[in-house]
Amino acid sequence: MKVAIVKQLLDTVGPWTSLRWEESGAESLFRFWPCRGLHWEMTTLLEADWYIVPQQINTEFTYDSVLKHAGQAEILRKHTRRVTSPEEIPFDSYELVITLDPILKFPAGRDTLFAYFVDEHWDWRYRKSLRRPLANADLFLAHMLDAPFGLGRLPQAIAFPYVRDMRTMREVFPVKERSDAVWADWRTLAAFSPAKNGQDHPAPQHAARRLEGALGLPVAFRSFSMGLYHGEDPPRWGDAAEYLRELGKQKYYLCLGRGAAGAKASRTPRASVACASASRTRPITGCCAIRKRFAATCRICRAVCAVCALRKTCKKKFARGRKRNCGGISSRSR
Repeated sequence: MKVAIVKQLLDTVGPWTSLRWEESGAESLFRFWPCRGLHWEMTTLLEADWYIVPQQINTEFTYDSVLKHAGQAEILRKHTRRVTSPEEIPFDSYELVITLDPILKFPAGRDTLFAYFVDEHWDWRYRKSLRRPLANADLFLAHMLDAPFGLGRLPQAIAFPYVRDMRTMREVFPVKERSDAVWADWRTLAAFSPAKNGQDHPAPQHAARRLEGALGLPVAFRSFSMGLYHGEDPPRWGDAAEYLRELGKQKYYLCLGRGAAGAKASRTPRASVACASASRTRPITGCCAIRKRFAATCRICRAVCAVCALRKTCKKKFARGRKRNCGGISSRSR
């Protein structure tokens, strides 16, 4: 199956150049991929081509990640290569075309299957797409898994988690030995921190040190502000690859709260053990849920509850939803 992935100029996700799969390869993709590695595994598994088109629409994600930060748009325009007009994309050469956000008016009457993700689930386009795909698309790929799981009649929304390619992941990032340490998702540390969104580095650093004391294990993490969102010029080419190498050196991955079906799952490709709670309300609900069912068996979960600054609020506000919100413990072993 021949696949193309299309994004627009001011989308920070994915490579910053249009490219054909045969021109690159799995590891060399990171030379053009400065941000998080979301959709890298989908690219390698499907051996997909990428096209970058001029900016078509400004989504909520565009404003949040680029336009509200002075100079960010100029960085993308300066360093993005091989921008292609939508009219120049040979849609008929592909069996499947996936866009990041519904940025194109898909042509009707083609044999090609047209689908799209929405970069952020809090974008109104995500909610509207759950009822019916936009822009003449055949499928809306709901990465939060809140759409039907079965394929009925096109067009429709369908639950579609981020694609994984474990074989390529292990080939590109081999690890001979892991340290007895924990990699903490930055959102988890942010939930334990008073700083807004955990953006201030000392706040999650302090939370990590408290967690180390409770666990008796080293805790490593990467702050959300590291990478493009910090506004580097030039961007940190290969930063996504370095992130995955660092993550893979730890035995454990700690991730609480909403997002396990989406972004968090995409950042845990090599964790041998993950403690996660897929909450439908807010990140901290995972704490009381884990405390009720798993405190006796998981010392990581027990320690998280001990260091959480919001544990009293968590216990009071979300006590009724403990069983429903608890995602439990999952093992991912190589």
